[in-house]
Amino acid sequence: MITIAQARKIALSMPEAVEAEHMNHPDFRVQNKIFATLRPDDQISVVKIPVSDQTKLIEKHPKTFSLNGWSRQGYVNVHLQHVSATLFRELIHNSWRSVAPKSLLEQIQKKR
Repeated sequence: MITIAQARKIALSMPEAVEAEHMNHPDFRVQNKIFATLRPDDQISVVKIPVSDQTKLIEKHPKTFSLNGWSRQGYVNVHLQHVSATLFRELIHNSWRSVAPKSLLEQIQKKR
């Protein structure tokens, strides 16, 4: 289980991540592209993952993941009360990478 505060901290730990607002919910962007949102009242984060991975995650962890109106575009609900910090970090990292500009990814790769 992770809290809204922990989810926010993890999302903001990504390079150049900023918090904004989307449809009255906090969202997290890299160069104005959304990679995650929070729905604090529902204890849910919405993250971008490949559509092909959604079914696998939901089948393996039905309490942790669920579909939403944006799932066809690659977004899935993550129920924070059922996700580990380790798995959430991995999801956020992958979500961030899926929308980050190639130039930023290359810049980060060069620093390593």
